[in-house]
Amino acid sequence: GDTLFIGDVGRPDLVGSMGLTSEQMAGQLHDSLRTKILPLEDEVEIWPGHGAGSACGKNMSSERSSTLGAQRLANPMLADMTREEFVARATTGLGAPPRYFSHDASYNRRGAPGLDELPEVGALAPEAVEDAISDGALVLDVRDASAFGAGHVAGALNVGLDGKFASWVGALVPADRALVLAVEDGEGAEEARMRLARVGIETVLGYVEVAAWRASGRALAVLSNVSVEELHDGGRALVLDVRGPGEYADGHVPGALSLPLPDLPERIGEVGLEQPIAVVCQSGYRSSAAASLLAAAGATDLVNVSGGTAAWLAAGYSAERAPASVS
Repeated sequence: GDTLFIGDVGRPDLVGSMGLTSEQMAGQLHDSLRTKILPLEDEVEIWPGHGAGSACGKNMSSERSSTLGAQRLANPMLADMTREEFVARATTGLGAPPRYFSHDASYNRRGAPGLDELPEVGALAPEAVEDAISDGALVLDVRDASAFGAGHVAGALNVGLDGKFASWVGALVPADRALVLAVEDGEGAEEARMRLARVGIETVLGYVEVAAWRASGRALAVLSNVSVEELHDGGRALVLDVRGPGEYADGHVPGALSLPLPDLPERIGEVGLEQPIAVVCQSGYRSSAAASLLAAAGATDLVNVSGGTAAWLAAGYSAERAPASVS
């Protein structure tokens, strides 16, 4: 499975259904790294199965390749330590496994249908979308954060196609929740349906064009996107960092509180929705998803930070490394 990443190693807690504890799997991970991988030459290339933002690790790099020699020097999980120390590190700071993992494991045992067996995704009239929402469907807006912020169906969840789309939808939405895709002029609907099916989500009812929703006279909600300069100069009562614990520990906006995006649906009640909130991640992708969840829950004074922590650091602003969390 996922053994060596760039800057990290695989999570040992994702196969609990096999009857093995996280500690037992971490011990096997340690042995595989030490006896099978580390004895190889420094020139061996590392092509990781996942990168930054994936739920399959804690603090992976966004780089697409490396060498074993480089990882010996830079990967903290390959540092000299005892087996017990490795197990402790590997099993500490893990968020909850994405909710779709167990669903997919069960689905794979039964056997999933082929993509050609799924119904086509057709356009839905705004009236049909309203009926679907009344019946419990969720509008999933697959446009980028900027387009979503400029105008969207109220209550929609924003997960853009330009990122780790399917895995984030799977992490945030129950696999059996009916979905209506919100797209720009029909673009992206078929791609979204296909990518969702790849993680076992086959509940797409159809799509609605945001332009058609607007043309029908129905109101669109907005979400402000602000620059890191605006965040730095204006401040917010709460800066909510929705990256993973490892990313947060490596440096965050001073005073920002940590609430990883996968945990937000279950912990949204811990956030004081009545206060001004700025949501930040690494680039602005995950924070837009988080902001859309907060808006649907009732937050009104809410902004998404474009460019995220990467832009904050690039602007030369100071970072903080002391731990903090929503309480």
